[in-house]
Amino acid sequence: MASRQASGRRGRYEMREIVNALLYQGRTGCQWELLPHDFPPPGAVKYYFYIWRDDGIGQTIHGLLGWQMGEMARRRADPGLLVLDARSVHAAAGVPAEST
Repeated sequence: MASRQASGRRGRYEMREIVNALLYQGRTGCQWELLPHDFPPPGAVKYYFYIWRDDGIGQTIHGLLGWQMGEMARRRADPGLLVLDARSVHAAAGVPAEST
């Protein structure tokens, strides 16, 4: 069964297959045109990638997945610890020597 598009029309491809193709491309780094043939056509996959990127949906999904992984590892959702690399502070321009 095909999923609905934003316009309300039925899409030609399953959203799950689009997501699977995007995950595959992200994991392997292959060129769009070299996606395996069992995925939807590269044009359809790129279409959703660019729409979701421009809408910020990719960042939202990334943040939610990171939060979920932290919850599964029984970490706090909002960590209170921040680690800075001291070498980056020493090399920063305009930082007074007394504070480093």
